[in-house]
Amino acid sequence: MTSETPTKSGIPLSDSLAGLPRFLDLRQLIGLSTLSKSAVYQEIAAGRLAAPLKIRPGRSVWRYQDVQAWLVQLEQKAMERALKARGPLIRRTAGGQPAVR
Repeated sequence: MTSETPTKSGIPLSDSLAGLPRFLDLRQLIGLSTLSKSAVYQEIAAGRLAAPLKIRPGRSVWRYQDVQAWLVQLEQKAMERALKARGPLIRRTAGGQPAVR
């Protein structure tokens, strides 16, 4: 049994098509990441984000799965920086006893 999702054209999208890759254009990528266009291309140059697929002249897209993995990495790095800036969670008091925040 397959569940069907209606599309704009009214043609149902079966489960067999649901696994196909989805794509994002630059505008959508910037919206998800809140980075500027130049920052996105710096991420690509640094090898942290996959290069876009050129689907025709002047049109590039990114695989949704690649962008999702990249956003997870950005989030993890942000959390690491926040924890590092916060300092250790257990500090020592003047008497040498742990003082938990």
